[in-house]
Amino acid sequence: MGVEPRFLLDRATIILGYGVPLFSCQDALAFIDYLEQNNYGLLGFDGFEISENHIMPRMDYILDCSHSVNEPREIFLSRCFKAARTVLSEPAAQNLFFEFVLEP
Repeated sequence: MGVEPRFLLDRATIILGYGVPLFSCQDALAFIDYLEQNNYGLLGFDGFEISENHIMPRMDYILDCSHSVNEPREIFLSRCFKAARTVLSEPAAQNLFFEFVLEP
């Protein structure tokens, strides 16, 4: 069972007009902690720069945690959570917003 959509919407920093929850860097780190503590699967995230005039994807802030079906889930998730925290700890990530891709 995955994270409930309402839960995501309630904890998002902002919600885009078409219902996409985005998290500030600080909120994204807290959300990653929540996912890990509750054994939810993180598949990756996309980073966005948002201003009054545009929403621009940041190609250097995309995390794809694709994994082999032969890899144990616990190892895969551990690597993904570690990679997510590393990316989100970069100074340039502090002013971005993130959309998560989670296990169904």
